[in-house]
Order: sequence, then C-alpha cells, then structure tokens
Amino acid sequence: MFRRIGLLLLSISVAPTALAAPREAVLDAFDAVLAAGHYRVEVTTVTGKREHVMQLDVMFPNRFHLRSPESEMILLPGGTWMRVEQEWMRMPVDMSKTVEAYTDRAIQQARASIADVTQIAEGEVAGCDALTYAYRQTGEFMGKQADGLVEMSICKDSGLPSQIVTRSGTERKPTVVTSVYDFSAEIRIEAP
Repeated sequence: MFRRIGLLLLSISVAPTALAAPREAVLDAFDAVLAAGHYRVEVTTVTGKREHVMQLDVMFPNRFHLRSPESEMILLPGGTWMRVEQEWMRMPVDMSKTVEAYTDRAIQQARASIADVTQIAEGEVAGCDALTYAYRQTGEFMGKQADGLVEMSICKDSGLPSQIVTRSGTERKPTVVTSVYDFSAEIRIEAP
C-alpha cells in the first residue's frame, strides 16, 4: 500500500513554463501539483503478463482514497479504514501519519532523483495539448533503489501532468506504470 502511494508520488515529479529549461519545467510542474491541492489518478501497472489497475484520490497533505478491484482503503488524519468484502472496517493502527511522512519524504526524493531531462514531443495526450518530457529517475526512494525511464506529458494551459509513463525492471521482466491524472475531479475523502 505505502509502496503504491509512494510510486504515485514519485511519478508526479512535474510541469513547464513556456521558456523554462526541461528540468526546471518538470520541477515547476511538481510545484503545480502540490499547489493544485488534490487530484485523481488512474494507474495501470503491467509487469510481464500481469496487469493491475487502481484509482487513487489525493487531498494534500494527508487524505487518500485507494480503490482497486481487490480492495479499497481510506486514510485520514486520525483513522484508516479498509473495505473487507462489502463492509468497512476501521483498522487498529492509524496509518495516516506514516503516509504523511512518506509523502513529504517522497516529494523531496522525487525532486532529487530527476536527471537527463529532454523534451521529446508536443501534442494531445490524455485530453490536453501537452509537452512531453523524458527523463531518468534514479536514487533512493522509500528505502529502495529506484531506476527508471519516465515520460511525462504536461498540459500547456495548466502546467499539470496529464499522463506519466514509468518504465523500470529488467529486459526479461519489465514493469510499465501508466498514470493518467484528473485535476478537475470533485474529490471528497471522508470516513465511511
């Protein structure tokens, strides 16, 4: 769970100003995500022949709602709930402070991990006119070594990411994570 939220945060590192150098454009987008305050992201992870799809609603700094075909979880300040079968259950351990700490650390690690940024395309991506940047993301992330190639498409009108595709793993077992962002979704995250 923390790893999935962390990977989402890592993949957010992002956005341009018209005349900014590529790395600065990506870092500016990161700031734009934080300034937006909330978003919804649909994440599809493909490893080999396995595919996992989940949706995450985020309200900074500390409200998360994760949905997948297998599970659903809500993390709020002061409480964590998980849907088991059709019933919500309050977890005995409040994970919100842990996730909040991961969030702050993940943001800083994501910013530091960006290297070799280049603009590679311009055009419509996930519903907006976007500039697409490619970069390498390396370094320690959430206690593990991260190394991947990222393509981030940033909407020209908002400076926010529309899609981020991260490729990692080995030739024999590659992992591709595609995240499609929605900053206009109405987000309300409350206890069930």
